[in-house]
Amino acid sequence: MPPLFYGRKNSLHFPANSVDMKALTFYNEGKDRESLKLLCGKEVIYFLKCVTGYLSEKSQILMKRLVGKMATIRDVAKLAGVSVATVSRVLNNRGYVHQDTRKKVEEAILSLDYKPNAVARSLFKKTSKSVGFIIPDITNPFFPQLVRSVEMVMKRAGYTILLFNSDEILENELKSIDLMVSKYVDGFLVVSNTLKKEHISELPLPVVCLDRVIGEEIPSVSVDNYAGARKAVRHLLERGCRNIAHIRGPAKVRTAEERLRGYRDEIRANGLKPYIVPGNYDLNTAMENALELFEKHPEIDGVFAGNDVMAVGAMKAASKLGIPIPGRLKIIGFDGIEWGTAVTPELTTMEQPISELGKKAGELLLELINGGKLRTSHYVFEAKLIVREST
Repeated sequence: MPPLFYGRKNSLHFPANSVDMKALTFYNEGKDRESLKLLCGKEVIYFLKCVTGYLSEKSQILMKRLVGKMATIRDVAKLAGVSVATVSRVLNNRGYVHQDTRKKVEEAILSLDYKPNAVARSLFKKTSKSVGFIIPDITNPFFPQLVRSVEMVMKRAGYTILLFNSDEILENELKSIDLMVSKYVDGFLVVSNTLKKEHISELPLPVVCLDRVIGEEIPSVSVDNYAGARKAVRHLLERGCRNIAHIRGPAKVRTAEERLRGYRDEIRANGLKPYIVPGNYDLNTAMENALELFEKHPEIDGVFAGNDVMAVGAMKAASKLGIPIPGRLKIIGFDGIEWGTAVTPELTTMEQPISELGKKAGELLLELINGGKLRTSHYVFEAKLIVREST
């Protein structure tokens, strides 16, 4: 790659084939050291705050234009002193933008000769035909199945999905949202326990929450985790269990908290003693804590795990200790993932209607993208008891 500049002390020249510019001259004496003079054909542009060896952030952005690098929406936002979301609203002509702010954005676009990419160029049709989907843990089999069910709906409507894994970290989720706005997605779905309504209520694109509710004004699709948990415990009681433990999901995750609350209330209603250990929705964590639990409390004859992954961890712990299932110990999970039929014995579970959840969420998002008004903003499905060999 040829050097950016070359030439005499007070006259630096671009390579002839780099950009449509004849020469670059800067003054290296006194206060003029702070000025950079660019000769662009008939036009003369002065960049302030430029010295030999370094440039200010805004000057660096403008220099991209000079060396033939394509400007990005982030460059426009920085040069105009606004957010990426504001630039997106101007480009989309969607949502309120103050006239002075709009003028700044338009001037930045002109200065940078900003040309949106192929996806963005379709904005004049009011659609990019893509949607985003933020999930917390791609290693949890529940979420790939959920993504698949959404994808089937969106694909039929001609949309593609951009998938983001957040690891339940707020910073990751906010970066993903920022990227989706810059990529001009038409809307997005999110499974989050860390996002708050203020993070997404002002976005210039529709949002649908899945599995967890973020705010009353943000549409959502979920299951009744509390009722499902109580039903799971009742099933173990009907199978003759009287010392029932619960392997709970992560603290502060709404689905885990609701399932824990359902377990506690059903145990209390039957005058039984609670046994609770953390599992963090993780197989190995659940297995290790179940091993300790079973050794410390050999009287335990039933386990309600907060999801199927942890239930499999409990089954592995029982196997290591030689505890027969369902002879001495009965185990039920929650979610209804495909793993349930791949283990021996096959896992009894509270099955979420994953296909229906994804289908409904996709339909809601499409309705919002098309400018429709939702008749119902929040859909709550029931979890269904699926009895298999583990109970």
